[in-house]
Amino acid sequence: MQVSVVIPAYNEEANLGKCLEGVMAQTIKPDEVIVVNNNSTDKTAKIARSFGVNVINEKNKGTIYARNTGFDLSKYDIIARTDADSIPEKTWIAEILKYFKTHKKSAAMLGSLVYEGVPHNLNAIIYKQFIITHQLALGHIPLIGPNMVIKNDYWKKVRPFLCEFVHSKSPNKIFVYLKRLKYTLQSLKSF
Repeated sequence: MQVSVVIPAYNEEANLGKCLEGVMAQTIKPDEVIVVNNNSTDKTAKIARSFGVNVINEKNKGTIYARNTGFDLSKYDIIARTDADSIPEKTWIAEILKYFKTHKKSAAMLGSLVYEGVPHNLNAIIYKQFIITHQLALGHIPLIGPNMVIKNDYWKKVRPFLCEFVHSKSPNKIFVYLKRLKYTLQSLKSF
């Protein structure tokens, strides 16, 4: 399986370099990195180009537009999304590939999040509480930007159902449509 990494970015010159350093330092390199420049007025696009990644300009302002554009243009089997102000662990891509090799029926997943400056054991509690709260409130695991992964063929199945103009909380709509297409909660796991 091959991996496309998508990073939506709006005025992220202060953070994007660290994010891309983290992506480039992976133990297993991604096959494609797409930074979707979302009308930035700073040096976001220039910084992205300095890393030799694919820079796509999305004129419609908003994370959803940028995410959708990046996902739509992704070429490979798995689409891994992170935020421009996030730094992925060095084994991020390796863990994603390991997960999908052992969970072949999974359509998507949410990976763990580590909050900078928070002790490791407290991070685990915060993350677990986040997942439990979403499951209780919404009935599903959230698929959010900092560490969201979806197989490209499933993205293509749900993409026609997603509106471009929806509220910023629409990443969870991906799950809703996966569920409607009979891809159940058990198929959506986190690592």
